[in-house]
Amino acid sequence: MKYINSSICCFLLLGAFSVNASAQSWMKQDNPDSLGLYVRVSDDCPITKEELTKRIEGEFLRARIKPTRSLSLNITVEVLCLSIAQGSSNTVRGHAVNYGIRFGATMEVNHFLYDGPNHGSLLIVPKGSNQYLLDAIRDSVSNALTDYLKANFG
Repeated sequence: MKYINSSICCFLLLGAFSVNASAQSWMKQDNPDSLGLYVRVSDDCPITKEELTKRIEGEFLRARIKPTRSLSLNITVEVLCLSIAQGSSNTVRGHAVNYGIRFGATMEVNHFLYDGPNHGSLLIVPKGSNQYLLDAIRDSVSNALTDYLKANFG
């Protein structure tokens, strides 16, 4: 298990970011009622891929978009976590979490992720705050879906 000293947490918190962007023309789809969804969660995270996927699929449902395994256009959610330990006891106090929510697509045979918009963020999550983390990622996915809806129905 990887650990990070709690004194570094303040530095990481200063690097927190969140980018909100408007809809892009490449988001326009012939069948906008479905969109690919890919979720990856690292092993060190306090949440599982299954519980995050369930939360994200709820946002798709509210937006009336069917999540698929399509590569033509998709939302890719990647969550990377690093445990934060205190002192020599290595008692885990929380996690540094970097998550990215980006649109991906396939051009010919290659799959890629667009640089922007990235609705991700860097968070410091105290131990036992799994719902806060799930809600933060859900809200960011909601912002990405709003961009998608604007491009297709706006």
